[in-house]
Amino acid sequence: MRASIIIPVYNTPEEKLRRCLDSIIDQSFVDYECIIVDDGSTDGSGEIIDEYSRFDARFKAIHKKNGGVSSARNYGLKIAKGEWLVFVDSDDSLMPDHIASLMEVATDDVDIVMTGFRFLHIGKITEHGYNSGRYIGIKSIRRFLLETEFLRFQVPWDRTYRNKKNLFFDEKLSLGEDRLFCYNYLLNCKGIATIDKITYIHDGTDETTLSYRTYPSNMNRHRLSVFKSAISKLKKQLKIAYNEKSLLDFYFEAIYSDLINSYNKEGKLFKFYAVRVLHKFNFL
Repeated sequence: MRASIIIPVYNTPEEKLRRCLDSIIDQSFVDYECIIVDDGSTDGSGEIIDEYSRFDARFKAIHKKNGGVSSARNYGLKIAKGEWLVFVDSDDSLMPDHIASLMEVATDDVDIVMTGFRFLHIGKITEHGYNSGRYIGIKSIRRFLLETEFLRFQVPWDRTYRNKKNLFFDEKLSLGEDRLFCYNYLLNCKGIATIDKITYIHDGTDETTLSYRTYPSNMNRHRLSVFKSAISKLKKQLKIAYNEKSLLDFYFEAIYSDLINSYNKEGKLFKFYAVRVLHKFNFL
């Protein structure tokens, strides 16, 4: 099998979930399995994915106890049979040529293929994309990371990954798990290809999603620890000098954001601390 599509689902509005699954049925590329993991939904999401699995044998409906988006994706990773992995959020949708475009340039010398995406915000739409290109080997990957906005968009859904069967999402994280997975995957990546197309549509209009929530201090401490380790390894492998901030900028933005947003009562104290850290490392 060429590709495994993995979709975590938790209480997704019916119209968005059907829009997502219909866009997969409408793909021009057909050699795929679609693993839909219902992560303990309490609405009608489970019944909807069962309906699609009865309609199309390529759709596999999985029902599990709620464990978070990383747990749901990891369940899909463990059973995925495809050579390539395609992650899709359950409220997003694909252009009809999304998977075909990715598979067209997914050759033996690359492990990641990137495409452009359209971002639906509240009240506006933006787009992000790349020029078509191939970046093979450490030196070329390093140049790509430092000369493009790739590091700004560390999400799993605008690309495909070669299925290495040994990388999973950190289930202790509810924020930043996407970026950590991307960083860890880069440590095992021999090449990246990019496509000059917009083929993925990301719906960012739901303000109840994880990105808008606050998180406990123990999760933040774990997050900073695992990111410090991943960044250290990337800097060493890709020979990124300390004063080349492209890799670290977003890490310290995350520190700043976590500290001032996660502690409402002590916001001023943590904001003061975060600013001192950023100044120390010349990020402000």
